Amino acid sequence: MFTYVKHVVSNHPSTHVFLPSVLPTKVVEYNNRIKEYNHYIKDMCSVLSKVHFIDNKSFWDKNNKLQSKFSANDDLHLSQEGLKLYFSRIKYALRERHNLPNFKRTRNTAAEAVRRRPGNRPGGESDRMV
Repeated sequence: MFTYVKHVVSNHPSTHVFLPSVLPTKVVEYNNRIKEYNHYIKDMCSVLSKVHFIDNKSFWDKNNKLQSKFSANDDLHLSQEGLKLYFSRIKYALRERHNLPNFKRTRNTAAEAVRRRPGNRPGGESDRMV
């Protein structure tokens, strides 16, 4: 993996690479190896510029396993809550890297969308110069 990431960064200098940590399982024996691998990924990210580590430590419970609320019924895939957290961690890392505000998406009604368009200011004001 180190060679591949190094190749991407050197051949595409404007590219940033984001590497999420490997998620834990329900099996402690596997998780010890996963922790070692995550340590390796984190070290690699600290050595290479433009390579960012996304630490998913919030998935781990105090018994060194995947928290049950993040596991689907098959104990292999993430639950809806787990997926939501996983993707929110990625979005947060991207926003942080690009200095974007960390906001929650809100659902706009069609009327709100029209009201927010340039030229549709409150009180009938417009952006247009006359």
